[in-house]
Amino acid sequence: MFDRLFNRKKGENNPSEVGDTHTDTRKLTFEMLIHTYLENYGIDLDGNKSLNGKALNEDDEKLIGQALEVTGFIDNIEEIIISDWEKMKLKNNSLKRNEFVSIFIAKFHNSKIEAVAPEFVKERNKRLFSAYQSIINTIERMQGWFDDERLRIRIESDFRKKLGIQATMLQCTTPFCKVSLGCDQMGRYNLVYSVDYRFQEMISEEFASGLIRRIYEFTPGEMEPFVKIGSLYTDCVETFNRLLEESKVEPFHIITTQEKHNND
Repeated sequence: MFDRLFNRKKGENNPSEVGDTHTDTRKLTFEMLIHTYLENYGIDLDGNKSLNGKALNEDDEKLIGQALEVTGFIDNIEEIIISDWEKMKLKNNSLKRNEFVSIFIAKFHNSKIEAVAPEFVKERNKRLFSAYQSIINTIERMQGWFDDERLRIRIESDFRKKLGIQATMLQCTTPFCKVSLGCDQMGRYNLVYSVDYRFQEMISEEFASGLIRRIYEFTPGEMEPFVKIGSLYTDCVETFNRLLEESKVEPFHIITTQEKHNND
């Protein structure tokens, strides 16, 4: 199944002929991986299941290992694929294998992997999710002190509902910062934050330092390696404006304007 990708003859499928970018290679490998797991499970191209699946030989195991390395997934993804196949087949008995593969990839999000991740990963994920919520609450409280109404607007997005997004789950975007909670191919959550290049000018050095400090206060110990800096010199305003426009047609963006605190 993977021969076309890993055992190409010299001169075949040159990048210039097929647009073989890293993304293309990864997608092709993912497709082949899904087909192989289904074939091993006994599912033919017409979507029919034989009594016995295909026995894996040493070469098969090696090629699957290579595919997992290219895609970054753990081998437990097989369980996710087979489970989704069975659910979709129950709803559509005429489902073909190629059709399933296209649908699965289009809707796939790394957060599915969490279901088969080790318990210690699930427990850390819970703490990272809680930390993300605490950071958003901090941004919310901070926004209440700003005179500029635009700085008191935030966009909270659930990217798990957007086709084609595989890693980002939740994101909070303001004109001065962007914080997201994501999931990698091993089912591990991660926090990524970026700030606008005018960060301190927008909200003052005191508030800017306070926000960064709080991010790390909420993510100590084993969580710290899963906190990443996206950029300390990005254009958050551009991202904010783009998402405002997208929110007009994409319902998974929630726009909130924070009430200004009463100074009395």
